[in-house]
Amino acid sequence: DAFLVKFDGGDDNGIISLRDSRESFSIWPNPNAGDHFFLRAQGSGPAEVQIFDALGQLQRTEHIQLMPDQAPVEMEFGSELSKGLYMVRVTVEGRSSTAPLMIQ
Repeated sequence: DAFLVKFDGGDDNGIISLRDSRESFSIWPNPNAGDHFFLRAQGSGPAEVQIFDALGQLQRTEHIQLMPDQAPVEMEFGSELSKGLYMVRVTVEGRSSTAPLMIQ
């Protein structure tokens, strides 16, 4: 399979992962209370994280630094995101992967 989307759990400790042959990342907790999430991605160096709403409108862009040991990065966004479904796109070295994020 070219893609594997994995959802573990249904509570505040859920993790959604997206893996393809080029890129892999995880975000948690998911579903989320709406103030922050943790992101772990393959690769190291600069990365761009974009959050899109259900209509495909860009809500936020962050530039982060990934560590070689795949240490998780905490993404804080206060109360900027209202309840609903969002898509998180992570771009590393020109390659992008996307996974859903549910704000409760």
